[in-house]
Amino acid sequence: MRAIRIEAETLRAAALAAPRESRDEMAAPSYLHPNPLIRWLFWKRLDAVADFLSERGARYASGLDFGCGIGVQLPTLSAMTDLVYATDLVLAPGRHVAYRLALGNVTFVEADRLSSLPPLDYIVSTDVLEHVEDVEAVVRRFGDALKPGGTLVVSGPTESALYKIGRMLAGFARKGGYHRTDIFHVHETITRDRARFDVVAHRALPLTHIVEAFHIYAYART
Repeated sequence: MRAIRIEAETLRAAALAAPRESRDEMAAPSYLHPNPLIRWLFWKRLDAVADFLSERGARYASGLDFGCGIGVQLPTLSAMTDLVYATDLVLAPGRHVAYRLALGNVTFVEADRLSSLPPLDYIVSTDVLEHVEDVEAVVRRFGDALKPGGTLVVSGPTESALYKIGRMLAGFARKGGYHRTDIFHVHETITRDRARFDVVAHRALPLTHIVEAFHIYAYART
């Protein structure tokens, strides 16, 4: 399944709704990058997320976009879900996208109110957990929030030498250093408790075993 693309004008306006220091963590420059290969790679991550979620073949009742950023995933999630919850430290960019695209089934919640949500069919968290200090605590919250059989989809950077070279070539070399960890540590943390999560799908981008800048995983809540 292909993630629903958002016009650059809408994304640019959404990015401007965020404080300048938050835009890089929301990956806003990557979706608006003048190099089409950079834009392609970041959208391909979301294509993988959409693929994993669409394998169920049925509409979801509820889901959460944890770390929704500038709202790039919201149109895709809205199209396959009755009620989408979205959270981030800064909600204005996501709200802008939801308003501009008339996503009436998207509800924004503050991060400290997630425990009040009903049991969820899925949680997606793309390129978020590498910024988190206590990944284990967040993963526990995911396990508590998901229904048995629910799906968790995460993605993140490998922080490999090739990944760092790619960041430099893309012009992001001076913006590095804000990742606390990488996708390998995130994956290890999630799978450490095998009683709660089983791996059901995995994809590496852009080229498996050749150039792996990002990994995307799907897990089933047991």
